[in-house]
Amino acid sequence: MPLVVKDIEPLVNADATAAELGITELISEKVTWFSGSSDERKHNIAPRRLQFLRHRGRAL
Repeated sequence: MPLVVKDIEPLVNADATAAELGITELISEKVTWFSGSSDERKHNIAPRRLQFLRHRGRAL
């Protein structure tokens, strides 16, 4: 049975800004701290933090 694939253009460009998407105000904001976190939480968050900093072009 052949696999049928159809390319679909996304409705939103991945590089779109909040303003381009019609987002004009802050709805929610959260802050969290590592202090007192479990070792499992620290293990899960640390690699994503490094990935985020690299993506933003910040020196580590």
